[in-house]
Amino acid sequence: MSTTKSSRIFLYVPDGVGVRNYLYADLISTLNASATVGMFHSLPSFVTNEVEKVHGKIVELHQIPAFTEQRNERVLRDVATFARLMRNSAVRNNDRIWKSLLLLKNRKGLWKIYYAAICQLAKLAAANIRWIDKIDNLLNKQYANNPAAPALEALLKQTKPDVILCTHQRVPQASTFAEVCKKLNIPFVTAIFSWDNLPKSRIAPKAHKYIVWSSYMKQEMEWYYPTIPQEDVIITGTPQFECYAKRALHQPKEEFLAQWNLPQDKKLVLLSGNDMTSPNDHYYFDDIAEAIMQMPADERPHLILRRAPVDASGRFDAFAKKYASMLTTIDPMWTNPKSEKDGFASLPTFADVALLTNLCLHCDLVVNIGSTMGLDFAHFNKPAVYINYPKPYNADWYDIEFIYGLEHFRTLDGLDAVLWIKSKSDIVQVIQAGLNTPGAVATQRNEWKRKLTDDIPNASENISNLLLQLAHKHE
Repeated sequence: MSTTKSSRIFLYVPDGVGVRNYLYADLISTLNASATVGMFHSLPSFVTNEVEKVHGKIVELHQIPAFTEQRNERVLRDVATFARLMRNSAVRNNDRIWKSLLLLKNRKGLWKIYYAAICQLAKLAAANIRWIDKIDNLLNKQYANNPAAPALEALLKQTKPDVILCTHQRVPQASTFAEVCKKLNIPFVTAIFSWDNLPKSRIAPKAHKYIVWSSYMKQEMEWYYPTIPQEDVIITGTPQFECYAKRALHQPKEEFLAQWNLPQDKKLVLLSGNDMTSPNDHYYFDDIAEAIMQMPADERPHLILRRAPVDASGRFDAFAKKYASMLTTIDPMWTNPKSEKDGFASLPTFADVALLTNLCLHCDLVVNIGSTMGLDFAHFNKPAVYINYPKPYNADWYDIEFIYGLEHFRTLDGLDAVLWIKSKSDIVQVIQAGLNTPGAVATQRNEWKRKLTDDIPNASENISNLLLQLAHKHE
């Protein structure tokens, strides 16, 4: 595309979500070749330094003005969100979507009363998509008048971007950003970040364009947001998995094993933890390790534990110590930057992109509770195991059967895409099948991957081209 370097393309990074998938992917390098690249952000300096090490100099870096959501905005947002969840449940004939609101039943005092009132208002609005849209429109007017809007408008007038990409669609302040962009006639593009976001009613800003992973995600947009024109929903693919194809990140296996002091003669099983919304992972992993200990020593795989990057609970410590003879902990290479007093609990380094790539490359199997790690391993044509049997702990609010009934897991319907552990007695058999006959189990994992991602290999280039097109029209 013939676009001059005069195009000014800015990324809007409202928080740490999206750093790995967008700032450490090829997008900035691709844009740098054809445009002036800037970034609006609230990130600590170590992240921007990491990004510039990877991609070269970002010409302009600007801190986002402080944002505080007002009470009227919060009320309208909650009503609109709950109403969409209720409508989405009806559209997809899946009551698990709105029943996720029942987690709020443990709220106490005034919050319990507040959410009960919000639910009643949402039930009225959910009867008609036009009513939900009217609430959203009223909400966006409020966001346009948020106290942060004047400073943001001044910043945009000063920097004069031709187009802005928001790295994810969930945060309320993105709505104020989008409304100010609309006022100044600046195209505002937002990415749909993850495979489960749309059923959960997670689009905050009213954008000029929405970029999605695949044709399936575009269909989801039509289901859940039918008043957004389909021509404004652009299939670009996701940069989330691009790193796996980069040979430069691939370590030789012998080097990887030596670096982490892993056995040369054992197959490797990755135990991939979730954040604290999955509270029983350490109990399940104990079941896995206990069962594997009963296998003959020469057949026993070596376990690798990778905690969720944001899990600082320490819940795996006793488990890791108990099975130290057969387990190696390899923690995510994320950094806690609290010394900079920026409020971030944990943020990724670029080194973790290479680490996760090599874990997927060299481990033979991943065991997890329903995360996208199944897709990560499918990119290497390796099977994933999902744990799916009840535990008594936290039963008052956590139900694993309920979790797998959520809408995004319906993408697995009719596909032999993952292995399932449905009871403790299944563990050894399922693990052995995944390790010994990987080509004969979860045989449709690549079909599942294609359904969710369209197997688009050049998402960064596609996103870059879209932004350059929009910038060119804006000039």
